[in-house]
Amino acid sequence: MNENVFNSMANNYDNYDRKKLSDVIRLEISKYLSNDSSNDILLDYGGGTGLVSLPIVENFKKVIIADSSKQMLEIALDKINIGNISNASILLVNDTTLLPNADIVILSLVLIHIPDTETILNKIYKILNPNGKVIIVDFDKNEKVNHPMVHNGFQHEELKAILEKEKFKNITIKNFYSANNLFMKENATLFIVQAEK
Repeated sequence: MNENVFNSMANNYDNYDRKKLSDVIRLEISKYLSNDSSNDILLDYGGGTGLVSLPIVENFKKVIIADSSKQMLEIALDKINIGNISNASILLVNDTTLLPNADIVILSLVLIHIPDTETILNKIYKILNPNGKVIIVDFDKNEKVNHPMVHNGFQHEELKAILEKEKFKNITIKNFYSANNLFMKENATLFIVQAEK
């Protein structure tokens, strides 16, 4: 994953289209959260500027936004400070960072950027608390997308098989949103996965 790409994008990352898409994603993710998450720690892995998780921060005991881009996290930290949000923090991560334990891990449009899907899902499984869950939002496989820095999406059955291999259970996958020019300027469909430890 090339952090420099995201570092250079950071200042213009929170544009209208990204905010709009984040609203759609957050609404869908919220359907998979329990009515009372007030004792839960949420890890927003690859959370960037906090577009998805910061607006729902009051629902959790703690929200940790983890990302490999220092500049993205600085913008998230500015939002935390301006909003005087006491239960949110940032974490700069790389391949060797020890992740904190969490009850819920969100990976929103993150897996496509990580070359080794199995390794990251194994890492997530290990840091989840008992009965914790991962919520993944990403793109359906799209053969028209061809870029050296990203996967061209995922097939549901293949992703489910990887999650099962990593010992996740109660896995559900469904599509929830389609739009034009959504994924590398191609039409695309988003899916959401919930899987439990």
